[in-house]
Amino acid sequence: MNAGKGCLEVSKLSDGRLEHALEGIDATCETFLETISDGVYLLDKDGCFTYVNKIIQERSGIPFDKLVGMRGLDIVNPEDHKHVQMLFERVMRGEEVPPYELSYRTSQGGTNYVELNSRAIFRGKEIVGIQGVSRDITRRKRAEMALEKLNSELESRVKKRTDDLEEANRKLVKEIESRKRTEMALRESERRFRAIFDSAQDCIFMKDEELRYTLVNPCMERLFGVSASKMIGETDKRLFGAEAFFHSAEVDTQVLGGEVFEEEDTRPVKGVPTTFHVIKVPMYDRSERVSGLCGIARNITGRKKAEDALRHSEMTTRALLNATTEVIMLIDKDGPVLALNETAARRFGKGVAEARGLNIADLVEPEVFKRRRRLAEPAFESGKPVRFQDERNGRIFDTNIYPVVDGKGEVIQLAVFARDITAEKETERKLLSHQHKLRSLASELSLAEERQRRGIANEVHDHIGQNLAFAKIKLGELRRQNTSKDFLNPIGEITSLIDRTIQDTRELVSELGSPVLYELGFVPAVQGFCRKIEKRYDLVVAFKDDNRPKLLADDVQVLLFQSFREILLNVVKHAEAKNANVSLSRDGDHVLICVSDDGDGFEVADLDSKVHDKKSFGLFSIQERLEPIGGGMQIESKRGQGTLVTLTAPLGEEIYTLNNP
Repeated sequence: MNAGKGCLEVSKLSDGRLEHALEGIDATCETFLETISDGVYLLDKDGCFTYVNKIIQERSGIPFDKLVGMRGLDIVNPEDHKHVQMLFERVMRGEEVPPYELSYRTSQGGTNYVELNSRAIFRGKEIVGIQGVSRDITRRKRAEMALEKLNSELESRVKKRTDDLEEANRKLVKEIESRKRTEMALRESERRFRAIFDSAQDCIFMKDEELRYTLVNPCMERLFGVSASKMIGETDKRLFGAEAFFHSAEVDTQVLGGEVFEEEDTRPVKGVPTTFHVIKVPMYDRSERVSGLCGIARNITGRKKAEDALRHSEMTTRALLNATTEVIMLIDKDGPVLALNETAARRFGKGVAEARGLNIADLVEPEVFKRRRRLAEPAFESGKPVRFQDERNGRIFDTNIYPVVDGKGEVIQLAVFARDITAEKETERKLLSHQHKLRSLASELSLAEERQRRGIANEVHDHIGQNLAFAKIKLGELRRQNTSKDFLNPIGEITSLIDRTIQDTRELVSELGSPVLYELGFVPAVQGFCRKIEKRYDLVVAFKDDNRPKLLADDVQVLLFQSFREILLNVVKHAEAKNANVSLSRDGDHVLICVSDDGDGFEVADLDSKVHDKKSFGLFSIQERLEPIGGGMQIESKRGQGTLVTLTAPLGEEIYTLNNP
């Protein structure tokens, strides 16, 4: 309601008052942009400034009229160009980019640092530029760099300042000319020492000639959890136990004798074994007599654990690499072998230490190096892994190459894993040969079965069928000779039984081996079987032939017809189909039988996992029988969308030559 009322009130303003109000808003925005402490800028699609506020002008030292139209990259330090350009392109694609830092040059030649937050400017749906806010982080960055430098130099500064302190103390003892100068020098020395002493991250302590602590710094208090007041005046025996005391007393005695001593010492701290890197030096009084010692102890427990862990990791990695029979190497892009396992070294006929550092070109034959360099080239070009197989000295290797890239994405090394697969290849060859023999055997068994079925069918037809026909003729003669009803009725019943038996015999002969296939040929046999299925089952079978000659070798037509018959029976048994289509055609030197239905369908991918099912095994058996004769089977099916099975087999040589000159 308030927004609606405001819009209504604005619409009632005269054009002059509205223009005046808008000018007031623009002035307010301009005043805000010119007074905020952050830089505000606008870039067009080419990355050129179209607006900068006063802060950016002041930071860069470049006036407004020169900045507008200038490319933003022109004031960015060259080392940041690539990163800034990439982020600019991401924003121009409409991506959200988190705040990022960059450095830029000022007109006076200096370098400042800012944190940028950029967003795309839309005109409708089109991105026409970028709006951004920059926050000056120069002080913070310089403070960070200074702090980093200070931390890196702390150890050397501590030693140097300690040495300076000793030198200053000796000079002060020798060169004091007046009390005032001495007091001033001592105060300055004390100030410096105290600053180092209190801020040091290492334990600093002093002991007198009786090996009692005379001074400890805050770091030592924190580490041992004991205040300085309780430590001063005590020995290591009271603080750390007799064992630690005897060791430190022996070392301290040597230091009091004028020696500088350095060692790694492990002692319990709050019940936890802690390792220190300890340096102890003697302290001298005015008469150059040793009056005590000063020590610095750095806690290196974490470093020692890391070193131990690294050594253990290296040993474990080396053991794993050497345990495998694979060749493993790390190769520099220029060829030197940076690391390798024992298997790789043995392949080269060298020890690991001997092979490390040699160029890979010197470890293999020139032709092998050239071939493998060519095969590995894609890894350098794309930065992606490469895999290949090649032969060397009669052995076959499966090689995987993984590129190692630097921070810029450039390939600097290659990790090589090569496995000798000669035995696997030989096993694979034997397996393929065995599979081929099994397929051939399956085809031979099918043909032998068909021949046996055909023989049985002939026996049934020639003997049982003829005997039944002869018996029927004899009963007809008896029926004509005797007209008595008591005799004729049983004769009629026997004749009917013989007729049914004859019909059953004919069907049995047809089931054992299609007579049409041998007497009329392949195409009539297929067409006849379609009519037979249509009569016997509730399935409409449409048959189509391209009427081109399809002369097949006897064994081929037997196996192809068996396969077709099994496919069509599968439709009857499993598909729940109402209609089926069978088409015969020639395709070059092959004959094709396509059997399709409108049944339930299935997922072809499921056949492999269900190969032991009766249906799936039948299909698998068809494929295995057809392959040895140069044929094959292709299945297309989706659940609920029916099935299409295509069988192929080679034509006889004479028909192919005749029709394809």
